[in-house]
Amino acid sequence: MTQEPRRGFLWAQLRESTRAAHARAEASLAPLAQPDSLARYADLLCVLWGFQAPLERLLGGQELPAAVGWPARQRLGALAADLTELGVTSTSLPEATGLPALTGPGAVWGTLYVTEGATLGGRVLRRHIEARLGPVPARFLDGHGGRTQPMWRDLGRLADRYAGGKRDGQLARQAALQAFAAFSTWAGSRVTGRRACGAWCGGPAWPEPRRRSARARAACRADPAGRA
Repeated sequence: MTQEPRRGFLWAQLRESTRAAHARAEASLAPLAQPDSLARYADLLCVLWGFQAPLERLLGGQELPAAVGWPARQRLGALAADLTELGVTSTSLPEATGLPALTGPGAVWGTLYVTEGATLGGRVLRRHIEARLGPVPARFLDGHGGRTQPMWRDLGRLADRYAGGKRDGQLARQAALQAFAAFSTWAGSRVTGRRACGAWCGGPAWPEPRRRSARARAACRADPAGRA
């Protein structure tokens, strides 16, 4: 009788083989990960948008198994709502490049490992940010809410079922490494020089917000030029 693969086997392989790349990605975001104002928090979300938006489009163009539940896993709408509440228009925000080429099922699963894994870290980040700033628009950082951990485990089991071959494992590793590297490059480029969301209060580097909440207007008055 053929033995079934251990549950979460591909996820465990990817965790080990991408550990260093994952650490570099986290370090690249560190300058923005402890915001001390709403304006700084908006910077963080703008950087996350620039990575999430193109990856969701890439994944949305794939024929994912129905069991993945892709519609429920999409989080770009939540991120757009958070940005809108902070007074930022997301329609023309810059986006990352150098993303994985989804040349096969393994590459798709490797990319999902990165995007869905971020839901776990996002919830931890939300707790730290709200401890500093109080309640903030955090639909995106909340991941899938109370379902985040179960949805992550379910996806790991599906990965073993649909990408269990050696070639799929290689492609998954390559895609995950490329995704982490693209994020590191992207986040690093946004936090050098002026603030990452630079002119979210209306300067030239980012689009003019269509409307701003009272909290966003107060943040702009406190830091009108987007200075670091």
